[in-house]
Amino acid sequence: MLHAFFKKYGFTLIYLLVIALLLFLFVPNEKKHYFAGDVKAFHDSYYWKIMSSMAVGCYLLFFYYLKIYRNSWKEIVKSTLAFAVVCLFFSFLFQNIFMAFLLRINRTNTCELILENYVISHDDPHYLIAKELKTNAYIIDKDFFEVYGKLGKKSLHVNDTLQITSKKGLLGIKFH
Repeated sequence: MLHAFFKKYGFTLIYLLVIALLLFLFVPNEKKHYFAGDVKAFHDSYYWKIMSSMAVGCYLLFFYYLKIYRNSWKEIVKSTLAFAVVCLFFSFLFQNIFMAFLLRINRTNTCELILENYVISHDDPHYLIAKELKTNAYIIDKDFFEVYGKLGKKSLHVNDTLQITSKKGLLGIKFH
């Protein structure tokens, strides 16, 4: 009985296990190397451009296949619409996984080292705000302690300067 269950649902269980491992292990492990603001800026600026380019590339291969093996334009149009719906569905459903893969690709090669100086502008027992001196970019408590959680808040005070060394990756995203 158990053998029949695994024979019938084995691939589905393996698929769900792989998706769960990616979502609960791979995605958080990749995001811990980045400030949340950097990931959000990359997502807002480049994620959809990269995913659209990949979808267009896949579609061109798909269209080439359709043109070779199917003669009817009606079938090609139906297949194109189905392909577009599937691409949109998967891009929304697996957005976090795709983003984690892009973050991993970014970390494969370091293009430059970046030294940033942050001045603590607000510190109390509940949160910390620091301002970068060159760009006036802010980091907040969550971002700072995700990457530099080893330093305690008690050792940081208003007007203290933090030096954070970052690396700029292959896709132009800073990581730590």
